[in-house]
Amino acid sequence: MGTQKCRIAELRKEAGLSRYRLAAMAGVAEKSVRNYEAKGIGNARYGAVKRLAMALGVPMEDLEEEE
Repeated sequence: MGTQKCRIAELRKEAGLSRYRLAAMAGVAEKSVRNYEAKGIGNARYGAVKRLAMALGVPMEDLEEEE
């Protein structure tokens, strides 16, 4: 598997959402959103990733992209 780059920040900004708002919509801590944006979602729980994707209106696969 190749190196992954997280797209959460890009998708969040496109949706016009703050980290706080996205976190509230996805039911995760704002600190978690910040960490996922900085470090990727490789160690995130499946449920959290699924809720983030739903809040952003994208498939889970769209949260990371191949570099």
